[in-house]
Order: sequence, then structure tokens, then C-alpha cells
Amino acid sequence: MSGRGWFSTTGRTHHKRGTSCVFFYFACTKIAENLRKSGIPAVISYSACPHLCNWTLYNVLHYFSQREWNVPAVFIHLPLLPQQVPPNIPSSVVQQCTPSLPLEVMLKGLQIAIKTISETLYTS
Repeated sequence: MSGRGWFSTTGRTHHKRGTSCVFFYFACTKIAENLRKSGIPAVISYSACPHLCNWTLYNVLHYFSQREWNVPAVFIHLPLLPQQVPPNIPSSVVQQCTPSLPLEVMLKGLQIAIKTISETLYTS
């Protein structure tokens, strides 16, 4: 889950008139706490990774900023499904490098995240 800032890992922009990074802030601590209280692993990250996820986050934030929409943003990175993990990887490596969760757990986690975001926005 990314909650504070986006930095281009290449130092290049994704738009001709775009900046090399787009900053944003959303307090993800409460989301992570609520997920962990429910037994769902959660880690706060400060980057959405250098591939499609970062590109997506950058473009959404760029779109918002071009329209001067002052809305909060959060990026929730979901792990692989257990059946997507290659079978020949040792379990110790899977836990560290290829996290996975059953779909039901991810759906429960998304419900918790949405509820937390809603409560955060409407009680501030």
C-alpha cells in the first residue's frame, strides 16, 4: 500500500508536460492497522514499484492534478493468488519474495480498507 509520494524510478516523466514525480499524501497507517487487527498482513510502502503499478498511480495523480481535483489517493497493491505462485519455488523464498493470499482474504482486506478510508474521510 503506497501512501506518501511517488517517485519516478527512471527520473523521466510519463507525460510531455508532466513532472518526474507526483506527490500525494493519504494516511495509510490506519488502514494497515485495521488490516493487521483482522489478521491480514499489510505493509506500508512509499512506492508502487517501478512497473505498471507506478505508471498507473502516476497517471491517475497526474489526471487529478491537471483538473485541480484535490482528492485523496491510495494505492493498494494486492499479492498473487496462491495458485499463481510458481510451484518449484521453496516456501521460504515464496514468503519473502512472492507473497500470496487467497481471494477471500484479499476481498475482506479491500472491504476493510474501503471502510477505513470512508471513516477517515467523513470524520475529519
